[in-house]
Amino acid sequence: DERENNLRNRLEEAEEKESEARREAEDLRKRRHELEEDRNRLISEAKEEAEKQKKDLQRKARQEVEAQRVGWETSLERERASFLRDLQQMTAREVYATARRMIRDLAGEDLEGIIVENFVSRLQTLDEAETREMARAIKDSGKGLTIRSHFDLTPELKHRVTAAFHKGLDQDLDIRYEIEPEMLPGIEATGYGQKLAWSTARYLDELEDRAGSFLSRLETEESDKEAGSKGEKSP
Repeated sequence: DERENNLRNRLEEAEEKESEARREAEDLRKRRHELEEDRNRLISEAKEEAEKQKKDLQRKARQEVEAQRVGWETSLERERASFLRDLQQMTAREVYATARRMIRDLAGEDLEGIIVENFVSRLQTLDEAETREMARAIKDSGKGLTIRSHFDLTPELKHRVTAAFHKGLDQDLDIRYEIEPEMLPGIEATGYGQKLAWSTARYLDELEDRAGSFLSRLETEESDKEAGSKGEKSP
C-alpha cells in the first residue's frame, strides 16, 4: 500500500508539474503574442506618424512656395503699377510741355489775330454790371488800362483792341500796351484790380488738370484693386 501511495503521489506530482509546465507554456505563448501585437502596433503607429509628418512637411512646403509666389506676384504687380504710373505722369508732363512749346513756336500773325478776336469777343460778352464795374474802377484809379501780350501787336490789332474798349467801357480810356515774352500766346488787360484775359494757357492748364485727374483716378483704381486682392487672399 505504501508503495502504491508513493507511486500515486509521484504520478499526481508529475501531473501537477506537467499541468504547471503547460500553464507556463501557455502564458509564455500569450506573452509572445502580446509582444508581437505590441510590436506590430508600434510599427503601425510609427508608420502613421511618419506619414503624418511627411504630409505636414509637404503641406508646409506647398504653403511656403505659394506664399513666395503670391509675394513675388504682388511685388511684380506693384512694380508694374508704379512703372505705369510714372510712365503716365511723365507722358502727361511731356505732352503738356510739348503743347506749350508748339504753341510758342506757332505764334505768328495769324494766331495773334485769332487771339485778339477771341479777346475782343470775351470783352463784348461781359454783362452790363461787369462792364460798369470795370469802367468805374479804371476811371477812379486815374491810371488807365494796361494791355499785355506775348507778342508785339500790329497797329491794326492795337486799333481793334482799343476800339473795343472805347466802345465797351469809356471813349476817353487811356490804354497802354506792353510785351511780356514769358507769357504764353495770349492777351490780358489789367487796371486797378480789374482783369480781362484770353490765353492759350487756359487750355493747357485744363489739359494738365484733366491729365492729373486721370492719373489720380488710375492710382485710386490700382489701390482699390490691390486692396481687393489682399482681401480675397486673406483666410
